[in-house]
Amino acid sequence: MPPPPVDSLTRFLRLNPPVFSSSTEPIVADDWLRKIGRELATAGCNDAKKVKFAAHQLDGPAAAWWENYTTTYPLESVTWTQFQQAFRTAHVSAGAMSLKKKEFRSLRQGGRTVSQYVDEFSKLARYAPEDVATDAAKQEKFLEGLNDELGVQLTVATFANYQELVDKATILEGKHQQMQNRKRKYGELAEAHSFDTIFAPRSRRSRRTVDVGAAGAPSPAVLASPRPDAADKRRHHLRDALDAPHLPIFFPVDEDHRNRRPLRHRRRAAVFIVAGHHHHPL
Repeated sequence: MPPPPVDSLTRFLRLNPPVFSSSTEPIVADDWLRKIGRELATAGCNDAKKVKFAAHQLDGPAAAWWENYTTTYPLESVTWTQFQQAFRTAHVSAGAMSLKKKEFRSLRQGGRTVSQYVDEFSKLARYAPEDVATDAAKQEKFLEGLNDELGVQLTVATFANYQELVDKATILEGKHQQMQNRKRKYGELAEAHSFDTIFAPRSRRSRRTVDVGAAGAPSPAVLASPRPDAADKRRHHLRDALDAPHLPIFFPVDEDHRNRRPLRHRRRAAVFIVAGHHHHPL
């Protein structure tokens, strides 16, 4: 015994048609309308059923719009073409579509990664299909928006298709990131080396004392222990202070540094620094 015939509504619902409520992206509403149209055609619906079944898949604000629309235009009189035109007018604004097209044409990578740029490029390209009608045009537009550090190197190469260009851009970005990480690491090492050099004591040159004998001839030279100079002492104290910031450091500060009086007449005060704060004594 053959199975009972399946009506068009059952066939349509078996396709899991999407539901539309609202969207800030006009292309989403346009996509819904196109997909519903394809599935209605697959289910073998006539014009009257297309309108009813499509309206059945509206929800939220879109369903409210449809109820208001049918108060002016009775459901039985609405054709499928009329439904599509009314839906696009309400949910696919021509002004919004135009703004999205301009946004695509001015799209630049900027601070995005290549992956993020690809996602934005693909999303906005749907608003300007004529700009990416061919694979060559799509590659050209993609290269135009890439940052110079990537675009300059990729422009001189040839790619079989758009996806190959995207893959190469992603690989090149990774290499650039590795170079930046190495530069940052070397910079930190150089900075640390410079800090150690500044606060390390200078090499002390040995002083030679000569013992003159009774006959006036010099005896073999004897190396005397050198004494650290004032700069070495300052560096030594400052290094100790950095290693133990909880200890107070006393620096004599000339309060009358602009006074041209002799040094013995100038008043001097001690300034001490404890844990990064400086204070004058009361």
